[in-house]
Amino acid sequence: MNTNEQIAELLFPNVKLTVEEILQKYPPRNLEKENLVTRFAPSPTGYVHIGGVYQCMINYLAHHSGGVFYLRCEDTDKKREVEGASDLIFPTLKKLGIKIDEGFESLEKESGDYGPYLQSRRTEYYQAFAKELVRRGLAYPCFCDEDEENADYR
Repeated sequence: MNTNEQIAELLFPNVKLTVEEILQKYPPRNLEKENLVTRFAPSPTGYVHIGGVYQCMINYLAHHSGGVFYLRCEDTDKKREVEGASDLIFPTLKKLGIKIDEGFESLEKESGDYGPYLQSRRTEYYQAFAKELVRRGLAYPCFCDEDEENADYR
């Protein structure tokens, strides 16, 4: 085992899923070249607002290319998350007449073959890719302390 592989194992000892397994689980969509796959990915750090609706409408209109429009909930900012906000996203879009083809509907319900659509439930996938990058020497750990990370070097 080379040094990069050892570092990858030290950083991600519990990650057994491989990039190849993930890619097999999510094959390319069977769409024509002109069919777009678009998404709306709000964060539940507040409620759906006009700026989010505007972005969503642009992506929803692009969906009319014959492609897929999906909803993903970016729930990884737990410090700023507003309790209950994630469960209001889908009903709000529905009231506005925006229909998703697949994705996040609530903390208990998702639809589609390319989930999970709740970002925090994809952690293992991201870790598998990070582990592979470290293993190949294309990424490395940072040993900065919190003060160094937050320093403004401008």
